[in-house]
Amino acid sequence: MSFFRPNRYPGKLIAIEGIDGAGKSTQLRLLAHWLRSLDASVVEFEWRGFPVDEPFTPTSLALQHCDSFMRCLDRVKPALKNGSIVCADEYALAGMTRDLVRGMSRRWAQNLYAQAFKPAVTIYLRLPVEIAMRRLKPISPLMAGMDLGLSLIPEESFRLFQGRLASEYEAMAREHNFQIIDATAAIRDQQLQIREIVKRIIPTQRKQARAAAAASIH
Repeated sequence: MSFFRPNRYPGKLIAIEGIDGAGKSTQLRLLAHWLRSLDASVVEFEWRGFPVDEPFTPTSLALQHCDSFMRCLDRVKPALKNGSIVCADEYALAGMTRDLVRGMSRRWAQNLYAQAFKPAVTIYLRLPVEIAMRRLKPISPLMAGMDLGLSLIPEESFRLFQGRLASEYEAMAREHNFQIIDATAAIRDQQLQIREIVKRIIPTQRKQARAAAAASIH
């Protein structure tokens, strides 16, 4: 993802992406809990609750989302500087995919998020839209992409909108080598796979190493 700027801080950024209903928040909480059990300093980046002015255009919505994203990024920047692990429940790609589906050009969307740091790893939770629909009740208008006029029926609009988001994620996953997790698998199995991925990029064995060293002294 060359359109993001390199993260030159000692901290690591882990992004968890996927369509609505994929289980990103659940897996992020489990991952953060596990990392803290290993004495890692963890900060959770949760890009939620951004205000949306109505009525909006695709451009104004994209700008509002990006402004909210950059405010969240500013709040976690000190953690990256201090060497902490930042776990992101959706990151810049979530905003970009929504902008692309709403008709914004790829170059425009990439430039909009160009100040975002490149994650050390991006984990993509792959989930069929039909299963996401069963998991999410009720469906919000934004989540269903009702502003695009795809359908007057929220459930059908959700299926079409989230299907387009999934297509964008799949294309990015192939191009940028995302770590793909089957989000239909058991929550525990998904988490174990995520932990194995994370072990490759950060020193997660510090607590065990210290315990072993202390035992060897005695």
